[in-house]
Amino acid sequence: MRNKKLIVLLASSLLAAGSASGAGLPKLPKLPGLSKEAAAPASSGTSQEGLVQRYVQASTSFNMALRELALAYGLKEHAAKLDAEITALQSGAVNDKDSLKKNTAVSSEAQAAVKERMDQNEQLTEEGRKHYAAAWQPYIEGYRLSRTLPDEASNFKASAQTQIDSASPLEKLKVVSKFSAGMFLAGEAPGFLGRVSTGFGQLVSYAQKNDIAVPKDATAML
Repeated sequence: MRNKKLIVLLASSLLAAGSASGAGLPKLPKLPGLSKEAAAPASSGTSQEGLVQRYVQASTSFNMALRELALAYGLKEHAAKLDAEITALQSGAVNDKDSLKKNTAVSSEAQAAVKERMDQNEQLTEEGRKHYAAAWQPYIEGYRLSRTLPDEASNFKASAQTQIDSASPLEKLKVVSKFSAGMFLAGEAPGFLGRVSTGFGQLVSYAQKNDIAVPKDATAML
């Protein structure tokens, strides 16, 4: 009987000691993929931020080139609108679907007006030639930056769409809204690269027809 009491007392002491030491132990880290935090759309969010940043960089350079070309052909109204967009891009104000859409519209309209003058082979004044020459550097940079946009946009879209499809009905609208800027660019990126590429070819062609020097790095981009 005495032995049984000793065993009970010993067992109780061991349990008490284990509880006391366990209280001071650090928590085990959560396994990846099991926590709510791990399931959060961090990857697509980051991709969207990177995609928007890449577009802003490319569009800033492209708009700078278009502004010089607009001034070269005396298209002052388009040059003023492009100036405003460049300021917005550089300030970080172009970061959602509406501002991205507006920027696209302004640059598209300016490019169409410049193309019309080029197609007519309108001759440039001496001042116009200076503006034309000033367009090369930002146009080359914009073209270089825009080349990776379609692939980046496609990767983002696939990742974001997976998360949209897996969201609950109550969360779906919220997730769609969160990714609206990136999804807009996913549809816009191929066309943007196409416009930049086509415009670059026209820039080189007009220069060659009108005895305007073409930089070596410009011909290397063709």
